[in-house]
Amino acid sequence: MKKKYNSINKALLLSTTVLLLGQNAYALEVYSPYVEKGIMEIESKNRFDLDSRQGESGFRQHQFAIGYGLTSRWQAELYGELEKEPQNGYKYTATEIENIFQLTEVGEYWADLGLQASYEFAHPKGSSDKVELFLLAAKNINKFTTMLNIGFEKEVGDNSNKNPEGEIKWMAKYNYLPKFSPGVEYYGEFGEIGDPETYSNQKHRLGPVIYGQLAPGFKYDVGTLFGISKSAPDYTVKVNLEYEFPVNW
Repeated sequence: MKKKYNSINKALLLSTTVLLLGQNAYALEVYSPYVEKGIMEIESKNRFDLDSRQGESGFRQHQFAIGYGLTSRWQAELYGELEKEPQNGYKYTATEIENIFQLTEVGEYWADLGLQASYEFAHPKGSSDKVELFLLAAKNINKFTTMLNIGFEKEVGDNSNKNPEGEIKWMAKYNYLPKFSPGVEYYGEFGEIGDPETYSNQKHRLGPVIYGQLAPGFKYDVGTLFGISKSAPDYTVKVNLEYEFPVNW
């Protein structure tokens, strides 16, 4: 059962965390279909690409977000995104509005289902906005949890690609302890659906990830993903942090 904080503590925690996120803010994430009404979430998602190819290593991406469970079926989040290309400095690249809809009750069907729909406003001049739509699925069997995201990303506006790009995200973990649960994640980027790339030109990553809760409401998942296709980076390090607490407006 989650602890309740008074209004002053909530405000202090929120303002402090936002300041930290602004300095350390995206990493890769497999989305859950579950929504909790009245829960505020503050997230920091961080991704670091390492590659042996000259000029390819050193990409950084950070997202900082705040979200809220508006109903028992709908959660909305607002993201800000920073990126650093190799040999270049950091730039603020996008603002994203994301919605997660829980479609089924827990245990109602063989798998629990949800939907993620988001719109990304690109900030660099000449860049295209993006629309994302993913079907989310989760299944719990004894101490094991597995989740699957299948969907696409489509550029919109000026200079946008004609075809959407297909993606798959998958994770499985063993719920060993609340503070430490080992698992594995896979990410596949297949290129444009209407004109698919060869496997070597697609980006596929696979690797171990550790999940846990360090304190009430404070969650983490960290891991190293290995590039298993030629175009993917050799290594991608992900560090995701999340703090959640109840808020009754």
